[in-house]
Amino acid sequence: MFDFRKGPGYRFANHDFNVFLRVTRYAKKLTLCRWTFEKMICPWNFLWYSFIAVKELWWIDYLNDEELYNSDILIYFLKFCPSLEILSVTVKFSIDPESYQVLSTSTFFLEIATRLKNLKVVKLDGFRSQEDEISLAKKLKEVFSAEPKIVATTTTSNGKSLRSLVKVSELEEEEGSFGYKFVEEVKHINELCPKHPHMGL
Repeated sequence: MFDFRKGPGYRFANHDFNVFLRVTRYAKKLTLCRWTFEKMICPWNFLWYSFIAVKELWWIDYLNDEELYNSDILIYFLKFCPSLEILSVTVKFSIDPESYQVLSTSTFFLEIATRLKNLKVVKLDGFRSQEDEISLAKKLKEVFSAEPKIVATTTTSNGKSLRSLVKVSELEEEEGSFGYKFVEEVKHINELCPKHPHMGL
């Protein structure tokens, strides 16, 4: 397991990164935030072998109040995770500035074709809108030809309720639904998607 959600928490030198890549190469459970990948990992052009063993990923996205959700960086990172089985995506609207002391670097994108043939479950939490959730589901299908079980949580006064994404017929389709809709799920979230070991730490 490797928890890298807050970056290194110190001024990061290039030679330190070799240690990080050696560790993640064998990690089967990984926690990572978008900022860390976008500003620190993505600029490196030898990432293909670094995340091939990851089976469970908790991806954390930080947005400010006015920022629109964009899954492009997540989709790009998933191309390096061909063994992925369980994906948890959490969107947060606050950030700990003391944990992010690394200056931004240039971004280098590789053209990679990957199929997530082992992806079974995607859990979404904290999204602003159902449209954002469905948009991510569509990208997973379009880019990776993947159709995993997709569930989303909604916070209510009684706790969190669970919704499952299902396809709808053309007659049922509503404007902006993209051919999908969420329906209430009766199963407990841990039955569908076990809690990532880093959650709650």
